[in-house]
Amino acid sequence: MNNWVTLPHEKATAHPAYGIKGTASFLRSISLVLPVIGFFMAISALPTLITARGSLAPVDYFMVFFPSIIFLLWSGLNDRLLGKHNPAFIRSFLAFLAIGPIISIAVMLIWSINTGASGNDDAMSIGLLSIIFAWGIWAAIWVPYILLSKRINVTLLCRVRLNDPFLHANGEQGS
Repeated sequence: MNNWVTLPHEKATAHPAYGIKGTASFLRSISLVLPVIGFFMAISALPTLITARGSLAPVDYFMVFFPSIIFLLWSGLNDRLLGKHNPAFIRSFLAFLAIGPIISIAVMLIWSINTGASGNDDAMSIGLLSIIFAWGIWAAIWVPYILLSKRINVTLLCRVRLNDPFLHANGEQGS
């Protein structure tokens, strides 16, 4: 059973929930702010690495900058897609939430192997668990919002629930 009705774009733009406001606007902002913070946190790790080993190896630059740059660029793309009301935002954002932790964990494991860090190290385990936990929290908050939000559905997919008051007030049957 389909609980959604697709509206013509002109009707969807007249819906009171159309547009990037409220929580959608917050998601758009935080999606850019967090990768920028992550980038600066990565840069702040460089002096610690230099102090610990005396110099930086090429793998250190990879570990520090690769995920930060990928996340920053991907978040910028998501921000643009959401701002342009492009439905591709949904697939891109969900892919980001699925692939982001894989990138984070892979980079951490590659770095530990190349630097000779022990795989059984408590710090490594805590680091891996914190990555999984952080991405899990992020996904637990935003996946339901993206999939179920009236604003996201009206704005990006031009659809409303069957029981939406706007649908009945305008006599729209949708498709």
